[in-house]
Amino acid sequence: MNRYKELLIRVNEHLEDVKKKIPENRIIGIFLEGSQNYRMDLPDSDVDTKVFIFPSIDDIIYNKEPLSTTWIRENNEHISVKDIRLVFNTFRKQNLNFVEVLFTMYYILNPKYDYFWKKLVYNRDDIARYNEFAAVMAMCGVAQNKYKMIFKPSEATEKSIEQFGYAPKQLHHLKRIEYFLENYVNGENYVSCMRPPIEIARELVGIKVGKYNDIEAKIIADEAFNHINSIRQDIIDYSSMYSNINPKTEELLNQVQKDLMLEYLRKEV
Repeated sequence: MNRYKELLIRVNEHLEDVKKKIPENRIIGIFLEGSQNYRMDLPDSDVDTKVFIFPSIDDIIYNKEPLSTTWIRENNEHISVKDIRLVFNTFRKQNLNFVEVLFTMYYILNPKYDYFWKKLVYNRDDIARYNEFAAVMAMCGVAQNKYKMIFKPSEATEKSIEQFGYAPKQLHHLKRIEYFLENYVNGENYVSCMRPPIEIARELVGIKVGKYNDIEAKIIADEAFNHINSIRQDIIDYSSMYSNINPKTEELLNQVQKDLMLEYLRKEV
């Protein structure tokens, strides 16, 4: 079995779990997130997904808070569940973890709504640059968090720090974001930013599994973080060039969000 089919089977297993809790008519689609999208996964890498849903009719009538939660499967894989009304806001905020799903090869769509979702996918490069200033600031925020976690013991990093003297996975994330940012601000397309050439991907995977000792890791982390901060400062200095929201993309997001909700309501009411 090839890797593509294997991952789709795993994504479908997540979907079957979701269907036990959410009626199928409310499910828009499920999308793989994380290392497989970047070609940086290991044989034992977890499969984590995002599933986007419609609110129930009662949720709408009684103005209940939109659902945003994460379910953890028995094998510790994660399913992030999010109300579609919140999803569009994450696109506007240029949240990397959400924009990413527009570029994944591993997804399953509800046929009732695939036309509307595919309209987003068709315009994904514009959505990824809807607000370049916000995108860079969001990525820099993630980088700062990863930098702090490299040498700071926590539930997520304690074992790695005990073994290596630092958290290789967090260093890998920092370097991946550095690569992404540098190429994003240079105008490269999103897929190229997300999926570096194979030799760079291999280097990043090497970092992920603890290729360097703790002294080398500190040097690499500091250099990457300083580089990211220099990119951030350049964007701030020239913010007038990057902070404009694309009005056509805003119109697209509003229209697709409206069309999706109307299609759902026509079938439900």
